[in-house]
Amino acid sequence: MQPFVGSLKLNNRLLTKTRDYGILLEMTQEEFFKYIEQTYHDALAIVAKKNKDYATDVDPFKNFKLSSLVGVSPARAILVRISDKMARVVNLLEKPASVKDETVEDTIVDMINYLAILKAYIHDQQSPAPDATAPKTTQKEQ
Repeated sequence: MQPFVGSLKLNNRLLTKTRDYGILLEMTQEEFFKYIEQTYHDALAIVAKKNKDYATDVDPFKNFKLSSLVGVSPARAILVRISDKMARVVNLLEKPASVKDETVEDTIVDMINYLAILKAYIHDQQSPAPDATAPKTTQKEQ
């Protein structure tokens, strides 16, 4: 017997039963963008809080640069963290978490943050260093 595949309305929301994914609650595009915006907002709050614990005001990559002590570049150290989070997401999608205080959603937000950190690190490395000997300009001069 084939599983049911179809849709029905529940509280003005469309529920879709699919063969592969079970019952899906379909969000509107507006709800989708609001959810993404909230995800980015939450991710930024977390990375700001964690960066205060792991880094300094003048070096937001300080903890990743410590990887150089064992011969690993900071970019690779960030990639290792991303791969750790990816492995956790894969595992959590296949079986329940043993550690209950970090959900799959929390792990995804961590991945988003590590990807953003990597992007910022690459940008930082490609940006020309400020010339300390150049005279500083004031706002009036600009």
